[in-house]
Order: sequence, then structure tokens, then C-alpha cells
Amino acid sequence: MLYLKSFPIKRLAYEAIQAATPRSIWIPIGELANGFEPLYEKMSTFNDQPVLVKDYVKSRKHESEEACYIPDASDKERV
Repeated sequence: MLYLKSFPIKRLAYEAIQAATPRSIWIPIGELANGFEPLYEKMSTFNDQPVLVKDYVKSRKHESEEACYIPDASDKERV
């Protein structure tokens, strides 16, 4: 799971349940101000696995294929 906004409380919660939940990373939006290389670097942890993208939006389930799902984390064009 990829989060595009940093929420310290959620990170602390994630640490508590890390063993029982999907691997997740956080990227503060400010890190992308000069390009997407920080995103690609952090995404490399997922290799070519599919990932879900979450941000502060509550739900986009009806658009999940276009808005939230990346079938291959190593595909920079799709990321």
C-alpha cells in the first residue's frame, strides 16, 4: 500500500499491526516537489508486485482500477 500523505498517527498504528497487514510506505507530498525519483525509489520495495494507492480521499472504490490500482510497481509509466 502506498500513502501519498504523511500521517504520523497512522504510521504508529501501522507499526503496531505491521505483521498482520500489507506492507506500506508513506511519501509526504513535499518530497515530490522536484520530480518523481523519490517515489520510484520507495516503490522499488514492491518490485513488480501490484499496489494500491491511498491518500486523504475516503473512497474511490467505484474507480479503483483507474484511481487506486497499479498492477506493476516497477512500471514507472503507470506509477
